[in-house]
Amino acid sequence: MPLPFPWIALFLACGLALIQWLMPQLPLLTRLLMNEFGFVVCLIGSGLAIRDLRRAGLASRHWLPLLGCVLFALGFLYVGLQLWPSDSL
Repeated sequence: MPLPFPWIALFLACGLALIQWLMPQLPLLTRLLMNEFGFVVCLIGSGLAIRDLRRAGLASRHWLPLLGCVLFALGFLYVGLQLWPSDSL
């Protein structure tokens, strides 16, 4: 059975967050792009997890990737906004 996209998005988000945590010396543009990419992937993963949850019923195993993707998406959004230079607004 192939791995559904919400799980792939969750694992990818874990990897991106781990890279940013272990290597804070990355250039600003790299970190901004990583946060934006992670946010978009987690947003898509959340949408697909909601679709799967509706198909399978509320008492299913699709809650974990949904909650993980939503939390990572919020985290990537927060970190991305914190990294953005404030003098450019």
